[in-house]
Amino acid sequence: MAVSFNSSDRQQDNPKSGFAVNFGKLDQRLTPITDGFPVSYRSHLVLVGIFAILADLTTCHFLLSKGFGLGAAHIIGFLVSTLIYYLIHSGWLPWKKQAELSHVTRRRGIFFLLASAMALFMRGGVLASFVGLRGGPSHAEILAAIGTVGVFTWFASAFVFYSQQEIGFQSMISKRSVALGVVAYAFALRLLYIGLPELLQEEAYYWNYAKHLDIGYLDHPPMVAWMIWLTTALLGDSEFSVRIGAVVYWLIAASFSFALTKALFDKSTALVALLLLSVLPFFFASGFVMTPDTPLIACWAGALYFLAQALIKERRLAWWGVGVCIGLGMLSKYTIALLGPATLLFLLVNPRSRHLLFKPEPYLAILVAGLLFSPVLIWNAEHEWASFAFQGLRRLREPFQFSAHKLVLYALLQLTPTGIITVIAIATSKMAAGDDDRQEPRAIASCRYRFALVFWLLPLGVFFIFSLAHNVKINWTGPLWLATVPFMARYMSNRDTSRSVRDFAFLKRAWPATIAITLLFYGASLHYLTLGIPGVPYPQNFSLLGWNDLGQKIEQIEDEIEYSSAVEPLVVGMDKLQIASGLAFYRTRAQTEMTCVKESGNEGSLQTASRHLFGGDSLMYHFWFPAKNQEGRLMILVARYKDDLTNAHILSHVQEIEPIREVEIRKNGIFVGRYFYTVTKGYRSDENTPISDEKEN
Repeated sequence: MAVSFNSSDRQQDNPKSGFAVNFGKLDQRLTPITDGFPVSYRSHLVLVGIFAILADLTTCHFLLSKGFGLGAAHIIGFLVSTLIYYLIHSGWLPWKKQAELSHVTRRRGIFFLLASAMALFMRGGVLASFVGLRGGPSHAEILAAIGTVGVFTWFASAFVFYSQQEIGFQSMISKRSVALGVVAYAFALRLLYIGLPELLQEEAYYWNYAKHLDIGYLDHPPMVAWMIWLTTALLGDSEFSVRIGAVVYWLIAASFSFALTKALFDKSTALVALLLLSVLPFFFASGFVMTPDTPLIACWAGALYFLAQALIKERRLAWWGVGVCIGLGMLSKYTIALLGPATLLFLLVNPRSRHLLFKPEPYLAILVAGLLFSPVLIWNAEHEWASFAFQGLRRLREPFQFSAHKLVLYALLQLTPTGIITVIAIATSKMAAGDDDRQEPRAIASCRYRFALVFWLLPLGVFFIFSLAHNVKINWTGPLWLATVPFMARYMSNRDTSRSVRDFAFLKRAWPATIAITLLFYGASLHYLTLGIPGVPYPQNFSLLGWNDLGQKIEQIEDEIEYSSAVEPLVVGMDKLQIASGLAFYRTRAQTEMTCVKESGNEGSLQTASRHLFGGDSLMYHFWFPAKNQEGRLMILVARYKDDLTNAHILSHVQEIEPIREVEIRKNGIFVGRYFYTVTKGYRSDENTPISDEKEN
C-alpha cells in the first residue's frame, strides 16, 4: 500500500528531525522498503517494528516456559507488541499534528485495533497448525508466525500513524482494494482453521457415509459422501480432508454468484457480491463445514446463473447448464427441486419469457436433471422408497408445531440484521424502473427484478407455509438467499437510485461495521475452538469439544478388552448419531496414530454402531449394522448421561452387563466434560427395532 507525502512535511511537521540524521546510513538502506513515508520516520518505524516483534517473541517464550498454554502465551505476547506500536508511534507524533487530526486519528485508531485483532486470530491459526503437524511449535516456527503477522501489524501501524492530513481515510485505500482484502482475509482464515477444530458430529456422520459408499442414503442423497470419499482417499482421514471439499464447493458457488451478478449488472457490483459470499454467516459456514448444504449451494448458484442466461438473455444452450446444475443439486439435497416451480412461475409472470414454454429446451433440461438424479431413484426403488418417505411423508405427519417465528430468527442468523434489512429495502423498492446510470430499457430492469423476487420468494413461501404447522431447520432456507445477493451487492455499491432504497440510507453506514463484526466473530470463534481464549472457559459437555480425547480413550479401552478377551468388541454410541459418528472418526484417528497396535485405520468406522441395536433410532446405522448380524457380540456402550446406560430396555438385549464407568475428556489439557461407558456380553437382537426418526439437519 503506497502512502504519499509532500516533501515539505518531512522537516516542518517533525520537530524530532534530528532522529533521522542520527540513523542516516540505516535510513538509506531502508529507503526501498519504506519509500513513501517521511524520511524522518523511516528509521524509527522499522526499528520499532523489530523491537515489537522481539518483545512479542520474548513474552511468548517466557510464558510458555512458565507453563502457560500456547493460546494464552501468544495472545499476551501479541498484546504487548501492539501496545508498543501504539505507545511509541502515538508518542512521537507532533502535538500540533495530533490536534489537527484528532478525529481522523480516532477513526484510524479503530482501524488499527480491528486490523490487530484480525492479525491475532490469523496468527492463532498458524500456530495451531504447527501444533497439529508437529505436536508443538518450535522456536523457529513461533518466530516465523510472529514475524509474518508482525509485518501485517507494521503496515497497519504505518497506515494509522504516518498519514498526512490531506489524505483522508477513504482515499487511502480504494473500495475495490478493501473488498478484495476482506475476501482474501475471510478465505485465508477459512484455510488456516479448516483442519483444526474437531468435526461436527454431522460431519463425522457424513464421513461414515463415505466409509459405506453408496448411490443413496436414508436421509440425504450421496453427493456429500462422494466428495468426502474422494478427498479422504487422496489426503487420508483428517478434519482437513473431510472439510476441504467445502472450500471447493464454496469457490464454485462464489464463481457462479460473481458471474450472475456481472451478467445482471457489472463487474464492480459482482465484486461486492463476492464479498457478501465471503462474510455473510450462512455462506461463510457453508465454505467451512462439510454437509449436504455445501454442494447444494454450489449447484443452486450454478442453476441461478444458467437460469438467468436462459430466461433473461434467452440463450438456448444455457438450458443444458440448468439441467446439469439441478440434477447435481438433486444428488446433493432435494430442496433444489423448488427451482422447478419457481422457473415455471417466472415464465408465467414475465411476458417476455412466456414463449419459452413452447420451446423444447426447458423440457430437455428436465430430462438431463432426471438422468443425473437416477442413482437416487434406483437406491430408493431398492429400499422401498425409504429416503423419499423420510424426507416427505414423515415430515408431513409430524405433530403440529408452529415455527414461523424461527424463520425470522434463522434469517437474521444467516444474513445478519443488516443483510435482512437490505433485502427488505430491495423488496420494497422500485428497481423495475430501470437504472439511470446505464439507461437501460424498463422491460429489462423489470425482468431482472422479477427474477430475483420469484427465485427468492417462492422457495421462502413454501418454507413459510410449512412452518405454520411443522418445525423448520436453520439450514433449510440458506440457499434461497443466493437470488438476492446480486441485488444486495447493487445496493451496497451505490448503484440503486430508487427512492425506497434511499429511505434505508443508514444501511450504508451499517455495512462496514457488520462486516468487521462478522470477521472478528469468525476469527474469535475459531481461535476459541482451537486454542481457547484466556479468561473465557470452555463450557462443560460442549458438543464441539473433546472428541479427539474421547476417541483416543475409548480406543484404548477397546484395545484392552480385545487383548484380554481375544474378542473384537463393538462400540455403540447410545444416542441417535452424534456419539457413534464422533467415535467412529476419532477412533480411526487414534488407530492411525497407534501404528504399533493397529495395522489398519479402518476399524473405527467398521466397528462403531448406534442405539438402534437397543430399540432407538439411528438413521443409516440401521442399514450399516443390522441387529441380527450382531447376535452374541461383546459391546462397549458409550453415553453422555449415566441414565442412558441403566434403562431396562438395555438389560433385555444382553446377557451380562458390567458396572458403569466414566471417562473424563479434555481439550488443550482443560477438563471439558465426561462420558460414561459399560461393557455388555451376549447381545440379543430385536427385529422390531425402528428404522429412524428425525435428525437435526
